Amino acid sequence: ATGVAFALGDSGDTFTIPSGATISNLGTATGFGGLVKVHTITASDSANVAFSSTYLTSTYKRYTLEAYNIQSATDDVYFNMHFSTDNGSGYTPGGVTRINISNQSGNGNDAIQSRNTAGQSQLQLGGAVNFGTGTGEVGAYTFQLVNFSDTAHYKLMYYNGALYNSGATGGINAGAAVVNTTSAINNIKFDFQSGNIAAGTFILYGIL
Repeated sequence: ATGVAFALGDSGDTFTIPSGATISNLGTATGFGGLVKVHTITASDSANVAFSSTYLTSTYKRYTLEAYNIQSATDDVYFNMHFSTDNGSGYTPGGVTRINISNQSGNGNDAIQSRNTAGQSQLQLGGAVNFGTGTGEVGAYTFQLVNFSDTAHYKLMYYNGALYNSGATGGINAGAAVVNTTSAINNIKFDFQSGNIAAGTFILYGIL
């Protein structure tokens, strides 16, 4: 049927999709629960990557954010994540408290450690190993974001990452962070300590 809204079946009905069939969705699927891809950004010599209030909304209480094949245009720099309550006019009101569960380089210079850094203006990723520009140097992170549309609680986040730096062989960076505000976060921005994001894919998923 086209040109008209209609209900498919009745309450309690079962719809069976046979083996070999394909469902092709060209619109927006709602009401299914689970993980929903919200938006993808591909960086290419970009000053930053930002997910605005168009994508960070009250529809979702939690988000998963994946960033992979991240490459820096500048050698030996931190990777930063910023948070905004006014869609990018300003970032990280109240500061960020970070606890590194693991921040270790493959050359053995840094042991697994616990580190608490309070009052930062952004979440700073790296440390034992920073991003570089050598052959094959690359990083990837997964972030779990909790309460970001909530206006009653502080924002919680935990993350896991790995990166390769030719000078330090490789590194892992895992931990948790709190964004110290009860206001809804409606903009997230990634950038490097200096220079552009040479490459990287960033995917935001909402969790219903």
